[in-house]
Amino acid sequence: MKRILLCGLLILAGPLQAAEIMEVCVEHHDRKFRLYLYARLQASAEHTETIITDYAHLTAINPFLRESRVEERDAQNRTLVHLVTESCVLIFCFELRHDQRFNPIRDGVLVADIVPEGSDFKSGRLTWTVRPDRTGSGLVMETEVEPDFIVPPMIGPYLMEKKLREIALSTVENIERAAVLLAND
Repeated sequence: MKRILLCGLLILAGPLQAAEIMEVCVEHHDRKFRLYLYARLQASAEHTETIITDYAHLTAINPFLRESRVEERDAQNRTLVHLVTESCVLIFCFELRHDQRFNPIRDGVLVADIVPEGSDFKSGRLTWTVRPDRTGSGLVMETEVEPDFIVPPMIGPYLMEKKLREIALSTVENIERAAVLLAND
């Protein structure tokens, strides 16, 4: 099993001005890619939850998203969101479609599952866990995706892991910024 190509512990020095990334790990096994990220945020858990559940505006926190559109809410208050991600590898850019069904947030935990029909992924799950802490909030992001497109052997898994890490880090930084701005309104 090939594991943990891009794992590390990052501790940022100096005063907490942005998200403090405590741990990030990206790995793959067979065709599935997994990411785990833990960050401490200045923003409160309440403001952080508000930002990550604003499904129509996820493009504001994920710079790789080109579209975030709420398609429907069902009787269980689950929200189907159509997302389009633009990704570039070397000089090649392409769009990835992924519909995700977000369950209502409960006790600081938000879970979204990829709906394979109409998506460029066979399966996937995203889990955000938000907890208050002494300086703001702790945020855990866990995701697992199985692409429904060819990831070329050798360099492909490395590039996919690198891209997942890049997306996660920039998204968490943007969540922190947006939540702090929300708190100051």
